Amino acid sequence: MQSLRKLIGCPVFSFDSKRLGEVQDVCLDIGEAAVTGFIVSSPQESGGGTSGWAVRYADAMMDREAVIIGEEVSVAQLFDTNADSLGGHLLTKLLDKAVFTENGENLGEVDDVLYNPGDGKVAGYEVSAGILADLVKGRVLRSINGIRKIAQDRIIVAER
Repeated sequence: MQSLRKLIGCPVFSFDSKRLGEVQDVCLDIGEAAVTGFIVSSPQESGGGTSGWAVRYADAMMDREAVIIGEEVSVAQLFDTNADSLGGHLLTKLLDKAVFTENGENLGEVDDVLYNPGDGKVAGYEVSAGILADLVKGRVLRSINGIRKIAQDRIIVAER
């Protein structure tokens, strides 16, 4: 299993080694427990600044240090894909969010989401209860299928 948090900021390359930008966010389908794609920021050709676009997970290959877009995907196809078409939730909207059970027990905060780069399946998310608790008990890996609701300020999960 690998960390999705560590993909944020990783470079994105075309199959022919051209740098296209960097991973700005990761799209997740909570119901399917899967990564659906990436939001990529790239420098604009003129005038500075950045622009963004999305790529489907199926059109990319993962490495611990980079995302590589397969040779069969044209740049035109990439720019036709947008974040809305990938559906689901953005990783950055889940990270560091408080996790509560349905009964109101505070479990900590989402520290990371772990996935299998081979098939894009999400193994679960790590909950940190703070530095001291993490040192004593370790972080808890919870199933993403237990998420009941994602609110603006918290995630509600099923009781264990």
